Amino acid sequence: MRWRWWIAAWFLWLGCHAGFAQTAEPQVSFALGWYTFPEIAQAFSVEGRRVECAASLRQQVALIHLKPRPWSQARKLICSGLDVRFRPVGKNHWVMERMPEVTQHEARWRERFKKHLLQSVQKEIEFQTRYEGGRALVRTLTPEQRQELVALRWRYEEWQERNSERKPRASLEKAPASVFEVSEALWSYARSCYPILADKIKRWYRISARDNPTLQTRAALILLGSYAASQERRQVWEAMSPELLLEMWEVGRRLYEWQEQWWRENEAAYEDDPEAGWKAELEAMPLGRDSFSEALWRAIEPHLPALIEDLRRRKDPASELSPEMQMKSALVDLNRWLYDEKDYRFQDLYYRLLANERSLSALFNEVFENGKVLQAVPLGALVEDPRLVRWLLCDCYDEVKEIYNSPEGWVCVYSIHWSLQELAFSAQYVPVHASGHAEPFRWFFFYELVPENSSEVDGTEIVFEALGKEALALYQQRRAQTQSVLESPLGKQKVKLNPSRRFPSQLHLFMRWAQATQAEVIMELTPTRWTNPRFLNAPVPTEASLQELYQVPPEHKFLIPLHTAMQMRLEQGVLIVSNMLAFLDRAIEYPAASLLRLHRNSAVPNENLPCRAWIEFCREVSPLQARWLDAIGWSWLEDSLAYARLSDFYRLYHGVLAGREHLLKTGGVIRFDTWTPPALQRTIALWQSVTQSVSVYQDNEILFHPAFPEWLRQHPMVLEPIQFTHNKETNEFRWTLKCRFANFDAELGISGSFRYPASPEPETEEEP
Repeated sequence: MRWRWWIAAWFLWLGCHAGFAQTAEPQVSFALGWYTFPEIAQAFSVEGRRVECAASLRQQVALIHLKPRPWSQARKLICSGLDVRFRPVGKNHWVMERMPEVTQHEARWRERFKKHLLQSVQKEIEFQTRYEGGRALVRTLTPEQRQELVALRWRYEEWQERNSERKPRASLEKAPASVFEVSEALWSYARSCYPILADKIKRWYRISARDNPTLQTRAALILLGSYAASQERRQVWEAMSPELLLEMWEVGRRLYEWQEQWWRENEAAYEDDPEAGWKAELEAMPLGRDSFSEALWRAIEPHLPALIEDLRRRKDPASELSPEMQMKSALVDLNRWLYDEKDYRFQDLYYRLLANERSLSALFNEVFENGKVLQAVPLGALVEDPRLVRWLLCDCYDEVKEIYNSPEGWVCVYSIHWSLQELAFSAQYVPVHASGHAEPFRWFFFYELVPENSSEVDGTEIVFEALGKEALALYQQRRAQTQSVLESPLGKQKVKLNPSRRFPSQLHLFMRWAQATQAEVIMELTPTRWTNPRFLNAPVPTEASLQELYQVPPEHKFLIPLHTAMQMRLEQGVLIVSNMLAFLDRAIEYPAASLLRLHRNSAVPNENLPCRAWIEFCREVSPLQARWLDAIGWSWLEDSLAYARLSDFYRLYHGVLAGREHLLKTGGVIRFDTWTPPALQRTIALWQSVTQSVSVYQDNEILFHPAFPEWLRQHPMVLEPIQFTHNKETNEFRWTLKCRFANFDAELGISGSFRYPASPEPETEEEP
């Protein structure tokens, strides 16, 4: 029997030893806040344990709140929530790195998705060039058939409005047959166009080749109706020679000047009755047959009945006025359409460029990997007729009359952008002259994976449909887990949010919710998700539950596209929020950790050099990382407006100030004509590589003109001394740095601000 006592004593000793070992394990906790991954690794480096962060994760940031937990339990939660592992490299020594299996499947998904996108973009470019964006599909129809299509589209939109039905597929299914009543020939033609329009119909209406043929044909009719309306406007433009287009622009310019003057003189009289003011303006407007030359009027007159009929269809208030007022309103619309036609003309030129690209896949790959591609094309290579060039450039006539008639100095700077927020490709273009003057900047989406009109569609699901059945099943599983969280007591708990921003983002409100509930949270930052302002035209909620925050109304989905990419689950009472589109977002070199350090360091007063934190940021961030500052921004930080021109400062510092920091205090003139060609080229190359977009609002379009090196030699940079102010009431410190190019109007103003607790007044001893 004695041996039984020995066994019992042995197990008792083992149990006590295990209990003591568990009790002796160090505790790890995180207060609610942002942490860089190196800081997370440092938090686990306790009591002889050493954890390092892999180099590939040093710019990553996460939002964490964990109450004190044993080291091993906290590690398990962090690994699960952030898709990392602690790889042992020695005794009590680990490296925190991304899980290899996560890296592998994200790489597979990314390549699969990129291939799907390339095929879709190729189809879109073919559609735009071969079928002229759909207009070629209706050009062969008779005028009566085009009018029949336009009328059908108006009937359909009126039915949608009467029945408050805006869901694209549901509208096509529910609308009565009378809405789609057209001639048999037109129905057959629409049916024959379905294969050409199938990709658009699937994306816009969620109608596939397996659906009912009647539903497919209805969708084709609606699209053809929009193309028919576009073709009607295009016919007016096609009927005009370049001389008549220029004359029409001159009429529009005089009309605009007259309107500006009229409202300056009469605005006060109609302040309380805008409708009466609009009618009075239309009656007084000097616009009629005498405003046009005989040749221009002959080109316009045949289209006036259709323009006036369009007023009636749109239920424009002018349609109820006298025939004279209707004609004036139609002429104003015509002028606006012809002005917009410039945009369509540039878009046509853009698609032609892409169609002629020798290796579209190589161009696409560069856009997908780097976020953008910019190139300058001489306008003469795009438009052979100099008169048409002048019409395209007419917006800048008043400012640069001396160069208006020299089209040979103009180039069109084109850029293609890949938006991770919307999963869309957009194009920007701005004509720039060698003198530095530019036309207004314009842009358009040329491919959207999730069209804006599909607000009720789960955009994230569309992505995973493209990845295959296995990926789609995983997404549906995560979505079910999210729904379970939202239906739980934690998800339904309503708390006061107290948002500190006027236009808070989804992420900002989520942080307020976590703060109010004291919920434990692990969420890796993906700055492309949940960071856009959510409530622009609606009141910001002062209190809400997690369930209410997650359910975004369809009318607000365009503000936070693909918000369902963020999925939730509960592990050991900890809310883990993960990004299902991380396979795209993690692939970019976004300097999140450097931005977080900048945010913290900016709160430290430094009156000697207030932009010291910005300089340190510029020194540690590479150009490849800095290029994402313009594309993604940094609105996840609490006081993001303080860094409004951070990317400009980066360009200024590395292009001019590095090694010349004394100029920040003294100011000075930088003359580029003394620089060696290699030094000048290195600066220009850096500026171009960091610049994510081209816009006259950023004054950077001249960067991409082939003549920019010579322009830079002729325009020294004038830098003013940095200004430093302190608002004692708000305890806000602000610094401002201004620079401009000599003999050029544009001025670049860079500023930063920060607050920190005021120092107490020093105590003084009373005199005896």
